[in-house]
Amino acid sequence: MKRLFFAVLALAVSLPILGAEEPAKTPLRVLTRVVAESGFTVVSNGSVVSNGYERLASSLDAALVRLPRVVALRRLSASENALEAAAAAAYDLIVELRVSAVEGTTRIRIARRIQDGSTGGVLEESTEDVPSPTENELSQTFWLSLSAAVEKISPAPRTALLPIAASDPAVTVPAALRPWIVEAGLYMAQFPDLWAGKSFFDERLFVKLGLYQFFGGTYFGSSYSDSNTTFRFVSLPLVQPGLVFGAYFAGPASVFRPYLSLTAFIRVLTDPLSLDPLAPYGSTLLLGLERRIVPGISAFLELGAAFYPFCDGYLLAASKGVSTDGGYGFSYGPTWFLEYPQFRFGVRVFL
Repeated sequence: MKRLFFAVLALAVSLPILGAEEPAKTPLRVLTRVVAESGFTVVSNGSVVSNGYERLASSLDAALVRLPRVVALRRLSASENALEAAAAAAYDLIVELRVSAVEGTTRIRIARRIQDGSTGGVLEESTEDVPSPTENELSQTFWLSLSAAVEKISPAPRTALLPIAASDPAVTVPAALRPWIVEAGLYMAQFPDLWAGKSFFDERLFVKLGLYQFFGGTYFGSSYSDSNTTFRFVSLPLVQPGLVFGAYFAGPASVFRPYLSLTAFIRVLTDPLSLDPLAPYGSTLLLGLERRIVPGISAFLELGAAFYPFCDGYLLAASKGVSTDGGYGFSYGPTWFLEYPQFRFGVRVFL
């Protein structure tokens, strides 16, 4: 019953976070342009790259198409009239940067302006001097402030729906822009775990490798533990490396993404190093709900059951303190053991 209590407690704590709705944001079609007013460089793997303009422009486009709101993007040529191009193909925003080297330093000056594509009004404008970026910074952190500004902007609604020319060379944003996954969870509200993997097919399917560990965790007791037990931490010589296969029921642009995952793992004793003779193999089937906190970072909650095949079900039940009459949360036979509920919650990062 104590496990059930803490499962309910975890749900109660997590649901306000998962249930907080974001204001609806309209999709955006974006035009970009980077104007190099003087030469500058980008550092890549310790070497100076001369075509700093092209690296800056392409990384800007890559950063903006990762945003959930951006559904199409095109880079303007130097000779195009931005407002005419926006009006011709119903673009919502024009993001223009003017970049120059700061004389006598390794810094660059970026003057940015974001305009409403339908009215031409300036929605955001700023100038800042920053260190000349490295290749890694351009692909990871350099555009965070600009991305945040674009996410918050609400352009004026169009009074008429304009047809979009079939020849319009906009980049239609693909769904799978952050295929790599890193996540940290708390198994049964007790034991930290860590997983990494990759998504496929427009981020609908995913595969992960990781580890459940029982070296250190918080002890809450259980329905079969001694009521006088006072210790609050537990350490067991057991790890469970595993492989996860899963599928989302909603696309990557959704704030809420339900999914189903199946984990296959082995149980390894560390003292001495060997497979657990009681239950060497196991699997979990979990139904999850993921809620995006900010682009690229989500909270998740999973609930399901664990199944141990090819084991000594009676000995495994006895090791968990289950009586021969069975108990809440367990079912077993001579060669199998089923444990429920199983739950995890944590944070998932998409890269």
